[in-house]
Amino acid sequence: GREGDLQGVQLPSNFEVYPMIPEKTHRIRWGVFHTKSFLLGFEDSLRVVVHTANLIPCDFNNKSQGVWYQDFPLKTTQGSDCAFEDDLIAYMDTYKIKWKGSRWKDSNTGKSETLRVESLRAYDYTRADVRLVGSAPGYHKGKHMKTFGHLKLRSILESKTFPAQFHKSPVVAQFSSLGSLSKKWLDKFTLSLSAGRVEVSETETKAIGSGPLQIIWPTVEEVRVSLEGYAAGGSIPGKTANVEKDFLQKMFHIWATDDIHCRRKAAPHIKTFLRYGGDDGQELAWFLLTSHNLSKAAWGEEQKGRFGPQMMIRHWELGVLFMPKKGVHMSTTARPAAANRQRFPLPYSLPTTRYKPSDVPWRWDEKFRVPDRFGFRSASPL
Repeated sequence: GREGDLQGVQLPSNFEVYPMIPEKTHRIRWGVFHTKSFLLGFEDSLRVVVHTANLIPCDFNNKSQGVWYQDFPLKTTQGSDCAFEDDLIAYMDTYKIKWKGSRWKDSNTGKSETLRVESLRAYDYTRADVRLVGSAPGYHKGKHMKTFGHLKLRSILESKTFPAQFHKSPVVAQFSSLGSLSKKWLDKFTLSLSAGRVEVSETETKAIGSGPLQIIWPTVEEVRVSLEGYAAGGSIPGKTANVEKDFLQKMFHIWATDDIHCRRKAAPHIKTFLRYGGDDGQELAWFLLTSHNLSKAAWGEEQKGRFGPQMMIRHWELGVLFMPKKGVHMSTTARPAAANRQRFPLPYSLPTTRYKPSDVPWRWDEKFRVPDRFGFRSASPL
């Protein structure tokens, strides 16, 4: 959204609006508040929702999106802190706003208190089935370098050991906006996606290794035949100069590989990152559903600061990282049926399908020869 979008809009009396503009809150230009999430307070629980849609009708009606939510009860004992709770507090604390007038029920006293970030510690997150991976504007230094962005994802994966089948297996980046990337930055980002270890034996592990990065990015034809035609591409920003970089071309894979997922005509606004393997390519080592697109602004860029290394991030983003529980396999198929197999739905097929020579990657700043179903030839009807 832009400053002024809500000017003249009549909101309910219990709504409060806080502009979240990194240039004003953190003195960082070109940043945006890109997170899509809700915190919903109930009498005895908190619902945390992370999703990928903007609050506009076409995002919900015509595009492929993703959503995760989980309810967390009030704590019954002290000392039940966990990584999810710490990550949630660290992320929310970056908002640097005063929720004036907002009220929150204190679990210890039963009284209604003014809402503070620390109020979120009243809930028990120990059964969270995901980890949070956020981004927040700033120059993050020292121990905070791994608090947000792709170094946060790397730090979580580094602590995990995966089955041997994922050694040097492919990693997938699927998103709906492509920033101006350098090969050096993309190589470092791929290292973060490739973190972790694999089992060698019952007592030995080794580095999981870097696998090929497969980028799922829609073709011009996939956007043209979508429900909204070329207009859908207005929500898939990718400048020609960014899309046509040589080092990206062999990484591109199509969005819609079949009709089974019913997503061929629902253009992607969802953002997902994952690692897959197995004999049939259906097993998942991990899966991230997030608001992050593929850009330095979203994931962060390591820099040499005046006082040492730093992680510079421009945007607010938030995602949830799924990893299989011990003894359980995450798979895109339920076959063969097994008690230790958890089916995990995806909006696209695995293994991914590389572009054919005739496929052209979508770019939103061009006019095309073939019109869409509405007669338009570009993302903008003007």
